[in-house]
Amino acid sequence: MKIFLLLIVKVLLRSHTCAEDAVFGRIIPSRLQLFECESVSFTCEDFDDSAKFRVLRKTSSTVSTCASNWGMTKDSSCIIKHAYQEDSGEYWCEAQDQRSSNTVSISVTENTICSAGSVILESPTPPVMEGDDVTLHCRSKRKSSNFIADFYKDDLIGSSSTGEMMIHNISKSDEGLYKCRISGAGESAKRYLAVSERHKDSDVRSDQVNVLLFFLIKIVTISLPATLLVFVLRRAFGKQASKHDDTLTSTE
Repeated sequence: MKIFLLLIVKVLLRSHTCAEDAVFGRIIPSRLQLFECESVSFTCEDFDDSAKFRVLRKTSSTVSTCASNWGMTKDSSCIIKHAYQEDSGEYWCEAQDQRSSNTVSISVTENTICSAGSVILESPTPPVMEGDDVTLHCRSKRKSSNFIADFYKDDLIGSSSTGEMMIHNISKSDEGLYKCRISGAGESAKRYLAVSERHKDSDVRSDQVNVLLFFLIKIVTISLPATLLVFVLRRAFGKQASKHDDTLTSTE
């Protein structure tokens, strides 16, 4: 009988422990499906007052904490004011002792209205001359240190993790409409890049100016020492003539 009672007590204790673990904290999202630029919040509930907790997420095999480089914390909640596609993933609450709550999956769908105007393509101010090196900048209103910018001229012409693309020794064949796209942020408007021919007449004129400057410098460097020499000789002869006149005056 005693053994039977002990078994009952153990079963009750185990079930009580499992019940405590089962209700240990839970994450409550304000929504599971949303469009880009909509907000979503995550609330951690049923945590002990003494338990410090945080909201974590896993997106593209990367685990990070709220307010590290996404979201903001307020009381016991984590808030994403403007969600984007890369915010899709799994979210959960975790206590300081690493006990975790349930996990919820959030899906963010692209919203073209939200993306419009959030990405811009910057190109040099005209005129762009043949032979110049030109840099295109793809920028987003969103501040992110981890993004890939794709550049297009009819088709994809290059990708960059810095948001910049260099066109070396640009020519008339590079002239046309350009645009860029940042995943999760949107696509820029098309921008026309005009390339002007470098006129040979201007090159000839610049060569002529350089030749004239060269000869002018030569003339100055040659004539300046001669001028100084004449000035010194005149001073010397002038002094000697003055002394000679003084000698004649004293003899008389």
